Amino acid sequence: MASWNEIKAKICKTTDKVVAKTSEVADTAAKHVRMKTIDGKVAEKYEELGRVYYVVLKGEEVEEGKAQAIVAEIEALVAEKKAIKAELEAEKQRREEAKKAKEAADAAADAATAEEAEAAEAPDEETAE
Repeated sequence: MASWNEIKAKICKTTDKVVAKTSEVADTAAKHVRMKTIDGKVAEKYEELGRVYYVVLKGEEVEEGKAQAIVAEIEALVAEKKAIKAELEAEKQRREEAKKAKEAADAAADAATAEEAEAAEAPDEETAE
């Protein structure tokens, strides 16, 4: 039977894992929200750019460089979204690699346990003689 200290240690270890995973999920969710916010801002900028070109097409004067400034803002937002996507992909790759490493370690531990069990079941060569 496990002692109280062993149970307490397992509970603390599990709690730490849950807290880390929750933090990871919250960070990922925040990045997805940020990307949706960027999508909204990009849509607003496209609308603003459309208004500028509407004025131009009507033959009216537009502040010089206004369209270029809007395009630059759109490009900056798109680049920011691309960077966030790259971060998310890198985090996903890291999680997959960690999962594979854990699976390999678990498999190695299982193999070692199986070997120990086989060795324990095999008769001792010294006692067999």
